Order: sequence, then C-alpha cells, then structure tokens
Amino acid sequence: MQEERIRKYADVFSGYAFQANELNEEIEDGIPVLKIGNIQNKLIIKDVESYYSGRITDKIKKYKLQKNDFLVAMTGAGSVGKAGKMIPFEEGYLVNQRVAIVRPYDNVDADFLYYFFCQSHVEDYLYSLGIGAGQPNISSNDILNMKVKFPDIDKQKRISSILMNYDRLIENENRLLSILEKLLMEIFNEYFIRERNSINIINSGKLEDIAIDVGKTVNKKQRENYNHYVPIDCIDREKMVVLREASIEEAESSLVSFKKGDILFGAMRPYFHKVSLSPFDGLTRSTCIVINSKEEKYYYYLYCLLFKKESVNYASNISVGSTMPYVKWTDFKKMNIAIPNDDILIDFNKKVAPIVKRIINSYQITNNMKNQKDMVMKAIFSKKIEI
Repeated sequence: MQEERIRKYADVFSGYAFQANELNEEIEDGIPVLKIGNIQNKLIIKDVESYYSGRITDKIKKYKLQKNDFLVAMTGAGSVGKAGKMIPFEEGYLVNQRVAIVRPYDNVDADFLYYFFCQSHVEDYLYSLGIGAGQPNISSNDILNMKVKFPDIDKQKRISSILMNYDRLIENENRLLSILEKLLMEIFNEYFIRERNSINIINSGKLEDIAIDVGKTVNKKQRENYNHYVPIDCIDREKMVVLREASIEEAESSLVSFKKGDILFGAMRPYFHKVSLSPFDGLTRSTCIVINSKEEKYYYYLYCLLFKKESVNYASNISVGSTMPYVKWTDFKKMNIAIPNDDILIDFNKKVAPIVKRIINSYQITNNMKNQKDMVMKAIFSKKIEI
C-alpha cells in the first residue's frame, strides 16, 4: 500500500454560504438545509431547522447532497472532525457552510472511505488540526492533505460490505419502530377518537388532571451521577422513543433530570413535534418538559395523547416569544382533554403495553448494534481481523 493524500480519492469542499434571509423554518416552503448539528453518531440526521427558499441555480446545485457523499464538521468544540452519512439516502438536501462535503471519486469505494473517516483516531486527528485560539476550525485543505494508506479496491469493498450490513440491520430496526408507532397510534385513535361519542369517554377535564411535570432541576456538579444526556437536538421529530444522546460532558447548564419511562416534550419551538419516551434515566435541558402520569392507569393514554398532532399544535399556539417560541407547563397543563373511564383504560392498556415495551427496547437494540459495528470497524482497521 502506497501512501497517498485524500485529495487523490475525493473532492472536499465546504457547503454553501447562505444569506440569513434565504433561510426559513417553514417546511412546506423550501429545501431542507443540513448543518453541523445534523452530524450525529456517525450519521446525517434528516431533521432540519432551516429551509432554503430561493431558486436552485447552477451555482447551488453543487451543494446538493449526493448518494455517495458524506459530511465532516469543520467548526465547533466537540464537533470538528465528526463524520456522518445519510443512511438510507434521500434526495433533496442542501449543505450549509462550515460543513465539508466529501465527494468520493471512482478510484475508491465510497462506503469504505466513509467508514475510514468514522474512526475515532481520524476524528481526533482532524480536531487536533483545529485547536488554537478561540473556536476550533479546520479547512477543506486540511482534509484533502491527510495522508492515508488504503488497500486495493476489492478489499475496500469487502470491508465496507461487512460494516454496511450493520447499518442495514439498524435501518431495519428503525423501519420496524415506525410500524409499531403507527400501530400504537391507530389503536389509540380507534379507542378514543373514532369512539369519542360512545361510553368510552365519560369525563372532560384538563391535562393537569392526569399529568404532572416531574423534571427536577440539577446543577452541573451533579451530572456525574448520570450516564445519559438528551438535549432537545437529540430528540427526533415525530419519533416516539429517544434513540440518540449526547455526551454527558456536554451537559452544562439549565439541566433537568428524568427517569426511564418519562415523556420528554420539546417545549422550545414545539411545532417541531419532539415528543419521545425515555428508555433510561438521564438529563435533558429546560427546553424540554419532563412529563408523567399522575396515576399509572393514565400512562399509555397520556403518552399517545401528548404525541397527537392536536396536542403539539395546541402547545405551539400558546407558546410565548417570537424568535424562539416555547410553551410553559403552567399554560400547557390547562389544555382541555377527554378522560376515559377505568374500564376502557384497562382494556386499552392491556392491548398497548407490549407494543410500548417493544418501542422502548428499540433504543437498546439499535445501541447494541452500533456498539458491535464500532468494535468490528476498529478491529478491521487496526488489522486485528483480516478480511
């Protein structure tokens, strides 16, 4: 294997420098724009907060994410050097500035190159190049000039095939999770929406009649008592369970604790519909409301009720603040709700309890597969396993 520079195997360039007035938050009126925050856990997260509302000119076409592309963060403490790929790939995303687009040439296996950049020592190397006064930064030339020794392309393909099988298993688990979520909400709708005028609903009340804010304020010194940190950025839109987390070292301020089974409701910009069940004890920030039921019998009903679009819309409509609107629990808990009788709740709970349990387990399943993939990847690239 001969030593070469990355520039032999790929073009690397920063994303497009959008003007502030070219971006908005309206999903229906623009093209999604990927930023540094979308690079998480070696993947590109598809949930975006900004959309490009202008024309796609020839100049901008270059910055559309392509199937074999992967991204590398070029700015920010804790971000520089992190790589991510969109799996499975979807057309129609643009890439923002200070995010490097790595576009492999035909002389390298594209997936192999991506997995090479996923190694922790590669990330650490790139981060070391950005250390200096102020915020760490790297350039596209820093990436292009990296020296590497790659095996022949046949071996590259064998390696990437093994690692991609893990990513396919993870994606299959995500598809199953989506099916279970739809099934759960279909059962909820059958019991409590379509049958609203029947005896299933005998009382009307407020959200506060069945729910309580259970979050506890925690200071930075106490974070050593926790292993998991879930800021609002790690909660996926319209996903019923938490699947991602940040390093506990990133938990700095406005910290709030939660327990396994608590419901995290994204209070900041609630229209992004971030409502997820926690599969573990941990910390979040005050940008999330931590909710649970006052009585066990209401738990599954509350979980589904909060996930409903109507609840999210209500929270959005009563939010305060113009730039970063957020909903207060003191206001949200006054939402009018229907309260089912005990008989129908017992029947509903029996039916959905196994589904919710499996939804919660999805975190552990995907996390185990990710850890196994990382172990295999490390063994392959360190040549402890010969492929």
